[in-house]
Amino acid sequence: MSLCKILVIIPARKGSKGLKNKNKLIFNGLPLVEHAFKISKDLENFFNVNTIVSSDDAEINSIAKDYFPDVEYKRSEYLSSDTTSMNDTIFDVINWASKRFSFDWVLLMQPTSPQRTLEGIINFINHAIDQDKSSCFASISPIEIKKYEIIEKDNNNNYKTLSRRENSPLRQQDHSSLYFEDGAGYMSSLDFVKENKEFINASKLKYFECHDFPIIDIDNKTDFLLAEKLYMEK
Repeated sequence: MSLCKILVIIPARKGSKGLKNKNKLIFNGLPLVEHAFKISKDLENFFNVNTIVSSDDAEINSIAKDYFPDVEYKRSEYLSSDTTSMNDTIFDVINWASKRFSFDWVLLMQPTSPQRTLEGIINFINHAIDQDKSSCFASISPIEIKKYEIIEKDNNNNYKTLSRRENSPLRQQDHSSLYFEDGAGYMSSLDFVKENKEFINASKLKYFECHDFPIIDIDNKTDFLLAEKLYMEK
């Protein structure tokens, strides 16, 4: 077991705009949020881990107790609205945890990326702790699409592609790789958080490819169905 001490935060509030009761929907036989619980529990075999589930949902908190019975953290009503920022949620957990146990790093795992693997997250953690503590980190996975197929619209309602396409629609040469910030993991050192007053700072963000297959960050029903199909195929 690594001596690295990690605070794992799993945010899972009750409300969801894109997909009702998203975090509790059954995904491959388990509530969606429970897939993140299982990964975090397994991390205890490799690192010194304390996991905090930040939820205002009694059912989710009950499931969390089965995995992390000694944790008494309660998410306040103030942090459970649609307007609550993730940064506020994370800092509330960090402040609570700092008074109860020591940790060097903070790992955020969103329940909406259930395709993550234990191996991928272990590699992500090891990559982060091998770097200097002046950066924060996000996991990424490949997108199976070409850049010329992505169209963006500017403020004047003009459309353009991310890369030049040929005149023929039948054969396009575009071999550059595209990646997606997939939500499987975000990580910062406690020193970074204290210095920057932020968990993630865009100007200091570095990326790591945790998985070599597409990870779906579930936001709606289509995402859910696609992620479940890909999960079962793996």
